[in-house]
Amino acid sequence: MSNNIGLFIASYEITTDLVGAPALRVDLSIDVVKKEVVSGVAHISQATNPPLDLSAYRLSGNYYYMCVMPDTCHIAMDVTGWEMPEISPKIPGEHVGIVIADTLKLKLVLNDDWQSGKAGYQYREGFGDNWKKVENANVKLLSPQCISQHKKVEELETA
Repeated sequence: MSNNIGLFIASYEITTDLVGAPALRVDLSIDVVKKEVVSGVAHISQATNPPLDLSAYRLSGNYYYMCVMPDTCHIAMDVTGWEMPEISPKIPGEHVGIVIADTLKLKLVLNDDWQSGKAGYQYREGFGDNWKKVENANVKLLSPQCISQHKKVEELETA
């Protein structure tokens, strides 16, 4: 019977080098035993007119190790985010209901030390199918002390 336990929190800033491009911040709780994102929140901002200010309050997903050569491994992570539930407006002939729409689709490819990498993501603006795409963004870890603790957990699991 295995008693593997491991949960850590990681905060990432995801940006491009383009002036005025959106900036995404994600705060994730990651379960190393199940290899999944247990929960998280995201915030996308952009200093344009009108300013962009979107949030996803429930993130979940999973990750796996990608090794293309024996010494070159990355962590691939797929995460989906949902907004807070809203009451849909009453349309004649339809019922009023709660709408929970996905608002963020994030794909991260991190270096095997969890510190940095690349990302692509899509976010929904408003209702409907108005998705905006950001590709080839830089990922930077904002809380490196959490990862050093995670490394110790992984070392214990393999011992």
